[in-house]
Amino acid sequence: MLRQHRETGDLSPRPHGGGHTPRLSAKHLKLLSAEVARRPDKTVEALREHLHEQARVSVSAPTVSRALSRLDLSRKKKHGGQRA
Repeated sequence: MLRQHRETGDLSPRPHGGGHTPRLSAKHLKLLSAEVARRPDKTVEALREHLHEQARVSVSAPTVSRALSRLDLSRKKKHGGQRA
């Protein structure tokens, strides 16, 4: 903060520096959304495998889960295979 104040004379926050590029593009999200609409009982792991087979993209189960959250699609299930 001192260096920023010395160099610019201002202490306002700087813009975000970026971050990792998303592994799932809009095309991948559309494919994921279509598969959930077609087969709503698929698990996150099965959806991950579907993405790998169809789009040749390898992502983790938490990445798929976060993508589903962004699409407002809940994947929480009750024990015994019943939907929450």
